[in-house]
Amino acid sequence: MLKRNYENMFLKIIRIVNEYNSIFFTSHKNVDPDGLASLLVLKKVIDYYSRASSYIVLPEGMNEVSKKIVNDLDLKTVFYDPTLITKCSMRTMDSVYIVVDTSSSEQLGALKNAIVNSNYIVIDHHAAGDLEKNSLLAVVDSTRKASSEIVYMLTKDLYSYSAVDAMLLLAGIIYDTRRFLIADPLTLWIAGELLRIEGVNYRRVLGMLQTEMDFSERIARLKAAQRLRFVRVDNIIIAYSYIGAFEGSSARALLDLGADIAVVASSNDETRVVARAKPSIVRRLGISLGRDIMVKVGEYLRGGGGGHDAAAAASGRGDPIKALEYTVELIVDLVKKALKK
Repeated sequence: MLKRNYENMFLKIIRIVNEYNSIFFTSHKNVDPDGLASLLVLKKVIDYYSRASSYIVLPEGMNEVSKKIVNDLDLKTVFYDPTLITKCSMRTMDSVYIVVDTSSSEQLGALKNAIVNSNYIVIDHHAAGDLEKNSLLAVVDSTRKASSEIVYMLTKDLYSYSAVDAMLLLAGIIYDTRRFLIADPLTLWIAGELLRIEGVNYRRVLGMLQTEMDFSERIARLKAAQRLRFVRVDNIIIAYSYIGAFEGSSARALLDLGADIAVVASSNDETRVVARAKPSIVRRLGISLGRDIMVKVGEYLRGGGGGHDAAAAASGRGDPIKALEYTVELIVDLVKKALKK
């Protein structure tokens, strides 16, 4: 998407939502700071331009960092659970969903069926998934490093941000770029613009993102290391493991141990496979874990998958060990092909 089109896209969003009586803002399960910031700021701006009733509905709550941000900023926002949808007296045709930071319907948890069978808009920065296909409008820009960047570009000339708005978006960007590790010039420009807003405190934003790793997450990381297996392709190490939870954190831990690409599977109510890679590896090989791997894994699991070049996931139904092995096979084949080019 060309940068000059962002404002026009926001005006399209307003035209669409003004046709409905209710707007439901939502994001992926266990919403992270980027999804949270995108939801909160976008709702605030759209409420300014729309007379529809609006609600934030979280399919399965927030992650621990998001909870800390809400507490640290003393936000009084009401977060509804999916039961609101069934209790809402409005007919489906009178409501529209705005789904942010989410590319796959499988990431919507308890809201999946309600959304895919309704009218919805997608605003996201991941590689395109199945949600884009049947949306009323898709504002998807996979060149951006965080959905918070897209929300800023959509609204920056149409709304005056408060310090809290700016700190939310800044927290979302810092979180998704891993403290600007994968930032590009536009990311840094947006961060600079947000920092210029009166009342924004960068140290406070960093403090909001700092949380102590709880005991269960530490145990999960150790179990992932204990069960670790790896395969070597040339001088690239692909590590993989299986645990019960905290698969994203465990995959990052395997990278810290020395892997170039890490894959971790888990299984509770659903089977989930997460992959992480060092940014230098995906740049060197020209591969994308989201586009090249997790879309296929999602299909294998009869669910959905996607993500970024260096961080992606898939979920659905099936044997987690077989799904793990299938994912590793795909990555090994992809790496071999990339090395031959």
